[in-house]
Amino acid sequence: MSHANTNTIIANAAIDIGYFSTKVASMSERSITTIGFTSQCGRSDANPILSVGMNALAGVNVVVDGISYFVGPDATLQTKGRESRTITENFVNTNEYMALFKGGIHYILKDHAATVKGQKNVNIRRLVVGLPLNTFDQKNEEVKEMFEGNHKVPGIDGETVDVTINAVTVIRQPQGAMLNSGSKKSQAEMQDYYAQNLLIIDLGGGTCDWLLSNDRKILRHRSDAYPKGVLACVFAICDAINKGYSTDPMVVQRIDDALRSGKQSFKLNGVEYKTADYLSQTKQVLHECLNQVMTSVGSLTSIDQIIFTGGGGKLLHGAAQEVWPENVNVMTIDDDPVFSNVRGFFLLGMMQNAAS
Repeated sequence: MSHANTNTIIANAAIDIGYFSTKVASMSERSITTIGFTSQCGRSDANPILSVGMNALAGVNVVVDGISYFVGPDATLQTKGRESRTITENFVNTNEYMALFKGGIHYILKDHAATVKGQKNVNIRRLVVGLPLNTFDQKNEEVKEMFEGNHKVPGIDGETVDVTINAVTVIRQPQGAMLNSGSKKSQAEMQDYYAQNLLIIDLGGGTCDWLLSNDRKILRHRSDAYPKGVLACVFAICDAINKGYSTDPMVVQRIDDALRSGKQSFKLNGVEYKTADYLSQTKQVLHECLNQVMTSVGSLTSIDQIIFTGGGGKLLHGAAQEVWPENVNVMTIDDDPVFSNVRGFFLLGMMQNAAS
């Protein structure tokens, strides 16, 4: 693939586009920086309305196939009042997926503002992205082809920037968490860590992914994904209160926040609902996920470490302690479950660049 002659300004970056949220990792002042935003995109014919005395929405307008989408932390506030989230294996083929990608590139440019400010052409040497295990085999080459090459993206001052991505690496999402956890260990500890039978269970917004590895080798036939995640828990609670609530993005966001943050209650229509009263709905979904993991892995007897990660990692860890009590001693929660995957993606990109 030929590219325009531009200087390599950004050596490495990573984007993790999930059903619920999109995470970005890049390098700023020699440390990895991360940002996350909702994976919803509001169609926007113009810039968000500003009014005296009101705060501006956090986000950016990106264009895909001639349609403008508002992407960023406040994208939910730009969606229609009734708009359900799409959870489909063809997510990567939607305009929304490409809009989230372009939004992620915009935030990477912001991280490198001192270097790229005023540039009309920016080159990213390597981008690492991830896919759920249930779509990886079918979609990884397609995603690589979609993202490599030239993209027109809003720059840090709103001007259009031509961003050329030289190389794209696509990996299975839980592999990022495995790499991130390993990077925090000493050289001697790292060797022992990877030599173990590691089971990484990643509960995201739309899928529960699990990856079983030994000595950096993926056991493919015992690694997979189940198309339910934290959003299924949220929708179950919505249905228990009012079946129409699951299509209201702000209601979904409020219940999701209560679940992930461990809040005791949440308010709807001025009524305070105790989160504990709806744990039976969430447990049903979580137990489904754990049963799928067990069916795929077959046995946990030889597993040396089970690491729970993803936005719903804490929730699933709690359920697993009840379902798999004999394995509690080998269970741990990722210390940065939301951004662990994308940090691992970034670290992999650094290693690939160093080796090339």
